[in-house]
Amino acid sequence: MAEEIINLELDELSLVGKGANQYAKAPIFKSDISNGDVTKMTEDQKAELDKMSDAMKKKMKEYMEQKGMSYDKAKAMCNEEMRKSYEEENERLRKALIDNGFVIKSDSIEKKAAEEFIEFEGEQVAKSDIPAPVLKALEEAEAKEREAKLEKRANEELPHWDQEVAKGILKFDLDDKILEALKAADAAFEAVMTEKGESDVDGDMSDPAKALEKRQKELMEEKGLTKEAAMAELAKSKEGRDLINKAYYEKG
Repeated sequence: MAEEIINLELDELSLVGKGANQYAKAPIFKSDISNGDVTKMTEDQKAELDKMSDAMKKKMKEYMEQKGMSYDKAKAMCNEEMRKSYEEENERLRKALIDNGFVIKSDSIEKKAAEEFIEFEGEQVAKSDIPAPVLKALEEAEAKEREAKLEKRANEELPHWDQEVAKGILKFDLDDKILEALKAADAAFEAVMTEKGESDVDGDMSDPAKALEKRQKELMEEKGLTKEAAMAELAKSKEGRDLINKAYYEKG
C-alpha cells in the first residue's frame, strides 16, 4: 500500500540513471531571489547583499537565479570577475603611462627624462646608445668646440671687454637691442683707449667701476645669478647700460 510522507526536508536531490522507486515523485522549485534570496540565504547573507552595489546585486542574481549557484559560489564568481576587471584596467593604465613617457616605480610615477643627443659627424646620436668612455670623449670635444666658438665670438663682438665676462654674457640668448648696446659700449671704450690710453681710463673709471661691481653683486645675491648673468641683466635696462658706459667707456 502506497504511503505519503509529509513535512520531509531534503538536503540534496540528485539525478540518477535509475531510481530505486520509479514511481516516487519529488517537487522541484526554482528559487526566487528578485528581492534577495528569501528561502536560502542566511540573515547575514541578506544583510551583506543589501550593502552591495546595484551592479553587484544584478550579477549575483544572474549567477544564483539563472545559473543555479549558491550565494557563496555566486559571490566568489563575482569577486573573480572584479579581480580580472581590476587587473585589466591596471594593465591598461600602466601601458598608457609607459606610452606617454612615464616611469613607474614601486613608490612613485615619474615623467621620463627626455632623451639627450650629441652631434657626431653631422648626425644627432642618442647618448644612451654610446658607450660611456666614448661619450665622455665626445662631450669633452663638443665642450671645447663650443668654448672655441664662444671665444671667437667674444673677440669679434666685444673685443674690448674682459674676455671671460664677454663670454659669460654671450652665453645668454640676448635680444638685438641689448647686443647693440653692448657693442656700442665696446666701441666707446675703444675710442677712449685710443685717446687716453688704457691706464688713464682705468684711473678715470674707478668710482663708476665700484658702483657697477656693487650693483652686480646685489643682483647676484637677490636673484642667485652668476657674475656674467648679473652683467647681462644690467645690460637689459637703460640705467644698467649707463652704468656700464661710465665704468668702462666714458671719459673722466
